[in-house]
Amino acid sequence: MTGGREKSMTPLADINMPLSRPRPGRGELGLVVLVGLLAGLSYGLSYGDPWSNHPQYIIPGLRLLNPDFLQFDWWTVETTHFHDRFSWVVAGFAVLGVLPWALAIGNVLVIAATLTLVYALVRLLDQDRALQIWLFFILLFIGLIHTQSIAVSFFFSPSLQPSTLATLGYGGAILFFMKRRFFVSGIFLAFAGFMHTNYLILGFPLFALAHLALGRDGLFMRLLNQLALSLVVLSIEIPTIYTVMMGSNLPPVEKQEAGRIFMDSLPFHFRPRTFLWSFIPFIGWNLMALPHLKSAVREAPLRTAFIAIYVSFLVVIGGAALLTTVVFIDPVGRLQTLRLAPFALMFAQIIIASLAVQFFANPANIPSTLRSLPRLAISGLGAIMVVSYFLAVDDPLPSLDGFILLGVIGISAITWLLVRFRNVSIALPEKLKSKLILTIGLAVISVISFTDEIRPPLYNVVCPRCYLKQEQELFDWVRETDPQSIFLIPPVERKLEGFRLFGERAIVVDWRGLPHKPDEILEWYARMKIVTRFYAQKDTAILSDIARQYSVDYFVAPTKTDNPAAWGKALFQNPRYSVFRMPGLSHGKTLGPN
Repeated sequence: MTGGREKSMTPLADINMPLSRPRPGRGELGLVVLVGLLAGLSYGLSYGDPWSNHPQYIIPGLRLLNPDFLQFDWWTVETTHFHDRFSWVVAGFAVLGVLPWALAIGNVLVIAATLTLVYALVRLLDQDRALQIWLFFILLFIGLIHTQSIAVSFFFSPSLQPSTLATLGYGGAILFFMKRRFFVSGIFLAFAGFMHTNYLILGFPLFALAHLALGRDGLFMRLLNQLALSLVVLSIEIPTIYTVMMGSNLPPVEKQEAGRIFMDSLPFHFRPRTFLWSFIPFIGWNLMALPHLKSAVREAPLRTAFIAIYVSFLVVIGGAALLTTVVFIDPVGRLQTLRLAPFALMFAQIIIASLAVQFFANPANIPSTLRSLPRLAISGLGAIMVVSYFLAVDDPLPSLDGFILLGVIGISAITWLLVRFRNVSIALPEKLKSKLILTIGLAVISVISFTDEIRPPLYNVVCPRCYLKQEQELFDWVRETDPQSIFLIPPVERKLEGFRLFGERAIVVDWRGLPHKPDEILEWYARMKIVTRFYAQKDTAILSDIARQYSVDYFVAPTKTDNPAAWGKALFQNPRYSVFRMPGLSHGKTLGPN
């Protein structure tokens, strides 16, 4: 390709040439970083939070430093763990003695960095209005939907976990794909895959489709630059992937049963028929955005790249939905492909934010796509789907972001009707049209909208003993028992999901410790069945079987007056939990606090 740009050149002819924009001013970039940090803080400063999967992700890292930690726990020692690169992060912070705070603050920094990458993407699309568009996007993506979408998918959670780092990697991969710096994009993509195996596997079809959509010109070199490092990471991960997916000598019938158990135990991730309703806002947001791509992304080469990556996400998500509903293909379900849904919403809401800023900056000069009634009809249907969902499911009316959403839609509709059909000339005062006023206004609204997320999390590192006080008392007592002790706990008690991490003792089973390998899944299910049956029936005979089969020393039960007398006197008791010695104990471990 030559340096001169010919008038006859097609948009695709520029696709192999890197693209850049002048750097933003310090004030603008400072505001972006500030709002990004506030967004990160709105998720709380947490450690050990089950929503962030810390009970699963932190323990393997601690065992890298101390192999004796939880050495008698079946899930910890005998099951296969995924995303073990995060264990290195945990071990590194633990060596420095800053693990809880490092994961909490690290989460804030990663959220801010990811949102800064999104700002850079927006600035690539519209340099003049980038800050306003990005702030409006923050209002929608963080303030309104909290980055969440289909199948309990999300960008961010209350504390740092592998998927948060993978999301940062995908953000960089998308940005540099748009900039046509495909090798740099590939570095970010490989980082995402290095931190989270699902993102590694999904990155191949996703970015291969995007490059195919750009055309055949330079396709091989583009794919090589984009995917070469991910192939290196894949070669490292193949043994783990094979072990989880195929590395079991079980008969096919038992493998199939293990797959069914796995899917049924986490239906909110893997059974689309259980969350079909969540497709309504997803489809709605995309219907609102897709008809207006031309107005939101005005440069043809950029629009080509934007459409390529956006549509690739939609195709992969749509294909995964079909292959887990109309027909069911187990590997597609196990990959949790629908975790890509928030990225498609990111693209959609950037388009919507761009239109909104263009519209309110100059209502008399409506973007061309807003003058098309068919396009508006499609977008209107999408808006109805989104608002109906929020009113029916999330009930946003008591919250600020709900009022903002309805207010913006109402004002926009009235303004558009006046300009379109009544030829009303709307001229805003110069001060109101000022970039500074609009920017400050959107920043204030965005920051205030975070207050719906700012709440005292149960696992806050600022005051770790301010919440879950009864559980903390239990964990304190448990840590004083023999390190070889094995406990039986209610397996679905949400507030005891951190028992291994905070109590530092082995347990028989809990629902959080669902493994991935087929034979391990069947063992987990057998444990869950007998333990659940005991807590449902309070049958001492079942308890004796559990003690004999799993060498259990203690069992935890809710503090109630109707507990069977055969259990004896509680060794520990508070208003919520009681701990009892296992009947017929004979394996000679030290009992009670040391």
